[in-house]
Amino acid sequence: MKRLFLLLVGLLIAPIVIAESVCQNNDSASYERCMMDSIANQLLNSRYNYAMDLLNTYEDWYRSQKKIDIKSLGRIYSNRAAIKYMKGDYESALNDYEGAINLYRSAYDIERAMEAVVNKGVVIASMNRYDEAIKVIKEAEEYYRKNNRMIDLSDVLFTEGIIYFFDNKISDALSRFSESSNLYLNANLKIRYLLAQVLQGIMKAKLGEYKEAAYLCQENILSSSLKYYCIALANDGMGNQKEAKMYFEKALSRIDTKVNQTLINSDEKAAQALSEKYAPIFTDYMLFMLKNSIKSM
Repeated sequence: MKRLFLLLVGLLIAPIVIAESVCQNNDSASYERCMMDSIANQLLNSRYNYAMDLLNTYEDWYRSQKKIDIKSLGRIYSNRAAIKYMKGDYESALNDYEGAINLYRSAYDIERAMEAVVNKGVVIASMNRYDEAIKVIKEAEEYYRKNNRMIDLSDVLFTEGIIYFFDNKISDALSRFSESSNLYLNANLKIRYLLAQVLQGIMKAKLGEYKEAAYLCQENILSSSLKYYCIALANDGMGNQKEAKMYFEKALSRIDTKVNQTLINSDEKAAQALSEKYAPIFTDYMLFMLKNSIKSM
């Protein structure tokens, strides 16, 4: 899945000028491809106002055409929903995703419909309606299982794992990260596999399975804050305060370069203090990954 990285950049340019400077309206098919690529590009760079202006210009052009293609109209709805979601307008985003899903279904484009279903579930989860979000995403999960679409299934399971984490259903989160990890490995998607493995380790540590957590994370080749956080949790749970403190600090150093120096001492409570300091960062990281599962279409 294409991921959208949310860096909150704004750009104000008149929509008609934008459209004409990016795409030339010489050939309808080429113009449509160019506009959709340009919109996706702006979303990737978090230029939401720019993306919305482009989309509005494209929609005006599209509706002026003699023949209306339902799939193209579905993409308009879906991309508008993604932009609204990233701007924080969740309710309006849900309405547009519903419109996109209905259009895709009417065109018998089930693949696109399922992508929009997953996006809809992510929006609902972002509104803290976790049970509802899982029920929505389950439709896509079942479709991908039935049709042997293993990479799409892996991504959906990974997303479900994050939602279960936020709902404090750690065992369910663990099962989703575990299955997605195996599927990523079978598909030779190494980075996704390693990340899912680290998240398995963190969930195991939260369940008190500290040795298993250490096993999953200690030899993981990722050099990330989440890996070090996992190792720190495992050591803390096993009573290895010195090692826990060291790895908490290592995890923090990759995100927060201004760590409170008073924590870097031999105090036996230092590891716990670092754990409490880092936990919100980990939660923010998970929220970031959840939002990244929204994709343009």
